[in-house]
Amino acid sequence: MHLSLVRLLLGSTSLLPLLVASSDRFEYLIAGSNGYDAPCVSPTSESNNDVFITDDGIEYVRTPEEAFVNLTKYGYPYSPNYATVDGMRMHYVDECTSTTCDDEVILLLHGQPTSSFLYRKMIPILVDRGYRVIAPDWLGFGRSDKPVDLAEHTYLKQVERLKSFLRQVVPGVMLEEKPSLTIFVQDWGSLIGLRTVGDEPDWFRRVVVANGDLPVPPNNFELFPNPNPVNYNCSDSRSLLEMGMERITSSPCGFDRTCFQIWMKFALENPAWMPSEVVIGLATSSKEAAFSMYDVAFPTRQHMAAPRAFPSMIAAVHEPDFGNGVARENLKNFSRPFLSLAGERDRNLGSVATQNGFINNVIGATVHEFEHRRYPTAGHFIQEDVGEELAEYVADFIDGTAHLLEVPSTTAAPTAAPTAVPTAVPTLAPTTSAPTVAPVMLPATKAPVASVDATKAPVDAALVVGGKKTKKVSKTKKTATKPSFFG
Repeated sequence: MHLSLVRLLLGSTSLLPLLVASSDRFEYLIAGSNGYDAPCVSPTSESNNDVFITDDGIEYVRTPEEAFVNLTKYGYPYSPNYATVDGMRMHYVDECTSTTCDDEVILLLHGQPTSSFLYRKMIPILVDRGYRVIAPDWLGFGRSDKPVDLAEHTYLKQVERLKSFLRQVVPGVMLEEKPSLTIFVQDWGSLIGLRTVGDEPDWFRRVVVANGDLPVPPNNFELFPNPNPVNYNCSDSRSLLEMGMERITSSPCGFDRTCFQIWMKFALENPAWMPSEVVIGLATSSKEAAFSMYDVAFPTRQHMAAPRAFPSMIAAVHEPDFGNGVARENLKNFSRPFLSLAGERDRNLGSVATQNGFINNVIGATVHEFEHRRYPTAGHFIQEDVGEELAEYVADFIDGTAHLLEVPSTTAAPTAAPTAVPTAVPTLAPTTSAPTVAPVMLPATKAPVASVDATKAPVDAALVVGGKKTKKVSKTKKTATKPSFFG
């Protein structure tokens, strides 16, 4: 099928559908009798895997190294590094050519169902700009070890694993005494990463969100009902594209609970889908040969527990006990530089409303002069679509906000003035000047922020890139709304 039709049928992952009250809440997935083994899942391919067990009893598999031999061919030549997290190897890229690598460290977090391979277009640019770049693979993805139990893949486990990883890879002084981390997050990287920022705001020097969010449902509401027990559905022979077509033709749905649940159910039960199908459907760039590299980490279904389980992790968010509400409040008080970026073709995590949720509420979104950008040609996997452009702008943002992080503790940070965005990229900015806030290197205090009409974005403003005014930008043609694939 022509790729343009695929994109018409596919939208973006919605993590905030309509809420539903329920008493049947769950914290983790429970496999049924056919949750791991089924007639449609070859027992030969599964039993040939070496299954390892941690000291705490976690069973996991490891993808053979030879599976990754072609990554270099597609612009990912990096030697593997490993940290030990929960008794397993967690892989990460760690690159730097500067003599002052620890002064500015960029943490790049991927989502589902990708890996650090997603950042192959950004890493070399950021390294060339003089930063240390760290890009991990979540346990269950890429070169990292892969827990085989669906119950091992929960939202809060991933948050704790990220904290454990950072404590090992980043010296303690850089986390707590002199933070040097700029965190860049997308998709599930944002849900996990922003929760970590909310829990440990003093660890981070800057925050960049690109197609991401931190969901906080109202107290005592369930985002989704319990999908347990989980079993493979051998009668489901549909491809991911066919599932999307059926959602549109048989039971049309938009941004609602039913649509995302269809994706959750498909991810858990379909015995054949692969990660590259998702990237092909949601990326606007046509690099399908490179996209096959997302599949090499999963030679059998036994390796696929994390991609199967990740969409369902959202169902455990139940406030106030879960803690995202507290983390979101802490995130609002984050007064160091905060930047929101979005792909116009991601109708959920890249929506104007999602961006404004940060711009109008996070103190750090208004302490600098950099615009919160929207990229008209980019979709959900924004790193695939405009990776080079993103990397250059993030590097400009880091360099251009360094002076804010050197503000003496007795001096308030300067009031930021709204600025414009690059040519052909629509803008998002507060409608009024930002308030004066506390010094950015001190623990942030809550301050009032400006409100914005979520349906409008200023245009024809003076272009400012990296603090340098160049020319005016004309109004950008609005991208047509497309049906959502995942909900």
